[in-house]
Amino acid sequence: REGKGRVGGYIHDESSSGATLFVEPPSAIELMNEIRSLEREEVRETQRVLRELSDACRPLGLALRESVEALGELDSRRARALAAQAWDGARPEVMPPGELGDDGAVLDIRRGRHPLLVAAGAEVVAFDLALYEGERVVLVSGPNTGGKTVFLKAVGLLSALAQSGVIPPVGPGSRLPVFRRFYADVGDEQSLAQSLSTFSAHLRNLREILDGAGPGVLVLIDELGTGTDPKEGEALSRAVLETLEDSGCVGVVTSHLGGLRRLAGTGSALVNASLQFDADQLAPSYRFTKGRPGRSYGLAIARGLGFPGDVMDRAEAYRDETEARLDDVLQSLESKEEEVARLAEELGNERARVMQLTAEVEGRAATLDEAEKKHDARMEAKARRMLLDARKTVEDAIERLEKEVASGAALDDAAREARRAVEGAVRRLESPPRRSSGRSGGKTPQLAPGLRVRLRESGSTGVVMDVEGDRVGLEVGGLRMQLPAVDLEPLEDQTPAQPRRGSSRWSVQADAATELDLRGQRVDEAQGALLRALDEAVLVDLRELKIIHGKGTGALKARVTQVLEDDPRVSGHRPGGPGEGGHGVTVVRFR
Repeated sequence: REGKGRVGGYIHDESSSGATLFVEPPSAIELMNEIRSLEREEVRETQRVLRELSDACRPLGLALRESVEALGELDSRRARALAAQAWDGARPEVMPPGELGDDGAVLDIRRGRHPLLVAAGAEVVAFDLALYEGERVVLVSGPNTGGKTVFLKAVGLLSALAQSGVIPPVGPGSRLPVFRRFYADVGDEQSLAQSLSTFSAHLRNLREILDGAGPGVLVLIDELGTGTDPKEGEALSRAVLETLEDSGCVGVVTSHLGGLRRLAGTGSALVNASLQFDADQLAPSYRFTKGRPGRSYGLAIARGLGFPGDVMDRAEAYRDETEARLDDVLQSLESKEEEVARLAEELGNERARVMQLTAEVEGRAATLDEAEKKHDARMEAKARRMLLDARKTVEDAIERLEKEVASGAALDDAAREARRAVEGAVRRLESPPRRSSGRSGGKTPQLAPGLRVRLRESGSTGVVMDVEGDRVGLEVGGLRMQLPAVDLEPLEDQTPAQPRRGSSRWSVQADAATELDLRGQRVDEAQGALLRALDEAVLVDLRELKIIHGKGTGALKARVTQVLEDDPRVSGHRPGGPGEGGHGVTVVRFR
């Protein structure tokens, strides 16, 4: 303040103590005046330039306005397309107000999801909601944190998005009506400024909803009847629901009041629904179920949170008996539905397995048919060659006979020589070269009666009884059979054995059973039948044999297991699967 005379200029302000003054010196005044003058000139120049540009653009004003509007529409459509792609949404069928679908559907949401949850990348459990003619109001009950409010908001948002030209997160085949108005009472709207309690705020909203409810209106009410005495709240809620039914609107209402669940019945437009809850884990599964009311699980949750046992027992005793029985019925129904779902899944897996096996069988049958056709073609070609060779042999014999007769040879000698040539050709045709089986280099072993041999396929040993061409009669384990010589190989250790005399012969049947039922037989009797079945299975080259012995005392199963483990022809065995008979069956695999 003492230096103001030396500085001079304008005083603009002073400090709170008055000891300091804020002044503008004369030199700064001149400079600030110059700056303000330049700023005014800048404003005038800017306005001049804008006027010139406006005059130049004025003829294009309409086109520019239309371009801006087109760009805005293009931006909107692109944003809606990107949202539909991110939501994995499908375009729903929008039904005019008051009209029903071909199947009488009022509303049909398939794979519906809350758009904000989808946009946030959360793992969302989709729901299906279909209302048909005569169904108008859905009452959703169940425990807290079960997803009722999210479901209610999702129904409203999906309908509003569809009517706004935005493809909502729904699945193909969804159908949504056009609503004239949307009414929603969700959340707590208490207000100290307006002296409104929670219940009063809900009443004000309900009064407005009841005044506007009617056809073509969607009503969403969350936690109906809360905030007051439960009995009075239940009575008021019942009246509200019946009024909404009579109005013809479409509504989704959530509530914890158990008495409201009994309102849905024959002739009522009210439909019960619930969001499922895992009673074992005490956690919601968020799966929507129409036609079945939900349980509150309040006492179960309290017990799971560690409430004292005597308190919980006392609370259980105070429960309404009717409500307790209803909860028990619902719990039993949930358990049966889970079991049905599990069985349905298993049935689907079995059906897929059967279809796969059927396709494999059909493929193998086609391969066998093709192989059979090729084999028939080769046999036909071979027969044709044999016929041509025989014809040529006869013609050559006739030609030689004519030449020898012409040269003066005796007719009998020439005829005898021609007959020998033809008979030799016939013998060659009757005894074609032996086929190679691909085993042991395709060579047929030299076999003689009394020789001990091994069956290549099964490893069993036997004694040669007789040999006829490429067929060998032998005895294996007391059984007589005939096999191709290429299927046998001599044993290195040959102990002389006298073949049994006789002409009886036992032939192996090619249609051995793939299943052996031993139930009801004694252990010794069953062992004999099992050994015979194993022999037949090995001889016809079965890969597996199914033995049915039942469970019983386990003695028969133990004997079967012992026989299989002692038999070198068995590569392994296992209990039957779920579709094969379980532990009452043993499946054998051969080497």
